Amino acid sequence: MKKFILSIIIFMMLIPFVVNAEICDTDKITISSITTESKSDNVEELDETKVNDKAINLNLSMSEVGDKINYKIVVKNDSNEDYELDKKSFNLSSNYIEYTLESEDNTNIVKANSSKVVYLKVNYVNEVPNDVFESGVYNDNKNMTINLSNNDTIGNLNAIKNPNTGVQSYILTLFIILLIIISAYGLLRKRKYAKFIILIVGSVIIIPVSVCALCKCEIDINSSIVINQKKLTGTIYRWNMAPLKVGDIISVKLVDKYIIADGLKHHAQLFDSEEDCERSRTSLFYGGLPSSYTCQYKKTNIGGGGDFTFDSSEINMNYYLKHIVVNGVVTESFVCFKTDKEHCLKGGDNGEAYNSNIGVMREYQTFLNIPTDNGANPTCRYSATESVCYASSIGGYRYMTISSDGVIAIGSWDGVQCGISADSHSYCYEMPS
Repeated sequence: MKKFILSIIIFMMLIPFVVNAEICDTDKITISSITTESKSDNVEELDETKVNDKAINLNLSMSEVGDKINYKIVVKNDSNEDYELDKKSFNLSSNYIEYTLESEDNTNIVKANSSKVVYLKVNYVNEVPNDVFESGVYNDNKNMTINLSNNDTIGNLNAIKNPNTGVQSYILTLFIILLIIISAYGLLRKRKYAKFIILIVGSVIIIPVSVCALCKCEIDINSSIVINQKKLTGTIYRWNMAPLKVGDIISVKLVDKYIIADGLKHHAQLFDSEEDCERSRTSLFYGGLPSSYTCQYKKTNIGGGGDFTFDSSEINMNYYLKHIVVNGVVTESFVCFKTDKEHCLKGGDNGEAYNSNIGVMREYQTFLNIPTDNGANPTCRYSATESVCYASSIGGYRYMTISSDGVIAIGSWDGVQCGISADSHSYCYEMPS
């Protein structure tokens, strides 16, 4: 019998004696509003930012590092409990977008029957690599959660909190503890049980006698951000067969390819494998290329007109193509050559640059020391509609022709040429000799 009573006493000791009976109603935590405080010019809200119950849905578009948008969120607490906003729960990892959460008063407590303002900041901090974009777009989609909770303490006498039972809880709890101790002493007062009595008393002290119910709710933020590939503005140079024209779009992308090349002089076709490249290099069309042409691996900077560079010194050719690009669109095209400086002929502009191109041709004539209209070779001839220079000096036959309809051609009789057609298509190529 004594063993049975002892088992009951020990079992009672393991049960928390006071439970906070307050009902946990998370519906009393709401998002009363979300508004856009500020944003960069490049940031576009593709859909209106909406609140669905406790979920915020963001649908944005960004394009440049430094783009950002700030939201003002009002969290309303209609309960009788204070809630703590757990910033540590707002732990979002993104390679390119940074999310931060700040409160208006720099505290994390949403007091009972009140509202709190928090700010959500979304920043484009790390540039998306060119080779990550798909068709000029990268989608950065993230889901995150903000946790709010009330007092989650599970405590002993010093932590008892029950607004519904008040002082009676303390009296009842003390009475139960005292009853357990007296009963245990009555049953186990023999000397041989003294140590066991001490163990029981110690257990009563350390085992929780109250549990405050934990109320926890979550605010979900579903973020969908479209990052657009940055539109190129600047000058690019190239030497390939791609027929790029004014109005074409340059979408920069780095890709792994193989090319048939001699230094920076190469054909426009790109191959996915070295085997495909070798098969084409020895084919009927390419078979006549000099032996210096080989298949080479290249991390290629691809645009609308094949691969290109931003530095003309990387083009190891006597002449090359130059394009002016504004917001990703080719606006002007030139054929260029170098002496002690760069000289460029503008083409494909309905002949508007014809007179200035004649000036460039005269520089070309001086550079090669060609006489004017001598009826022989070499010579330069000028007219109101078409002008031409050709010479058999400096590395073989070389020539330049320009016309009033915007056609430009400069090259050598061995098949190496760069040109621009009347409709602004530009190209460079080297045919097998």
